[in-house]
Amino acid sequence: MDLPKYIRTMAGSALYYDRGVPTRLHSLTPDRRIRIPPGIVASSPLKAIQRAALDAQEEFDARITLLDSSDVSLP
Repeated sequence: MDLPKYIRTMAGSALYYDRGVPTRLHSLTPDRRIRIPPGIVASSPLKAIQRAALDAQEEFDARITLLDSSDVSLP
C-alpha cells in the first residue's frame, strides 16, 4: 500500500508524520525533524491513514507558525 506523503513506518507498524524543519527556523529549535504520531498503525484502512495525515499536516503547520512567531530577532 502506498502511504501518503510524509507518512513513514517506524518502530514496527506504527506510523508517523515525519518532516524536516525549514532551514530558516533552524536557529529557533534544536530539532531538525518534526515527528507527529497520528495514533494509527500501518494496517489501518487507507482512508483513516489519509485523514490522520491531514490532521498531522495541520499540527505541523501550527508548530511551524508557532516557531515563526517566536522569532525574537530584534533590529
